[in-house]
Amino acid sequence: VITLVRVQPKNGKSRIELVSRIFMEISDQLRVFGPFACGHKTAVTFLRQGREHLNDANRGGGLRRLGGLLGDSKKSFDDIWKEVSVQHESLNNQTLESILIMPVQRVPRYKLLMEQLLKSMPEDDPNYAQLAEVCDVIRGLATDINEAIRAHDRLMRRFGEDVVVPTR
Repeated sequence: VITLVRVQPKNGKSRIELVSRIFMEISDQLRVFGPFACGHKTAVTFLRQGREHLNDANRGGGLRRLGGLLGDSKKSFDDIWKEVSVQHESLNNQTLESILIMPVQRVPRYKLLMEQLLKSMPEDDPNYAQLAEVCDVIRGLATDINEAIRAHDRLMRRFGEDVVVPTR
């Protein structure tokens, strides 16, 4: 999105008009973040439990094959991840949890971006109405995702297991 804002659009259109049009076109596709956001807490819990289990197993020799693939049979899961995340530039030496939270944060960040753009634009700008509509759509999407997360959390508390909650 930032790249789009920096590029001068063709056909005499403004950057705001281009960004607005693109967000309107992809707004339905952004709904895929809903189910991911619902399952995020469960995924992080399983990751922590799995990490503890694997690290305990490693102390007993259970990870020797995995560690052996990376050159050291006594490495913990965290050591293996740190090594992998440093080697791959796209991971930028981040924790696995920080990578898993990114899709959850995407729609709220888009919402903030669109609201900031709208706030900085005069109301008499020819693109104001279009951007206001995009803000409404993204705001609604963020609300739907938050409602789905709350519904998922209620079901988790009630049934004590991971369940799938469809988003709108």
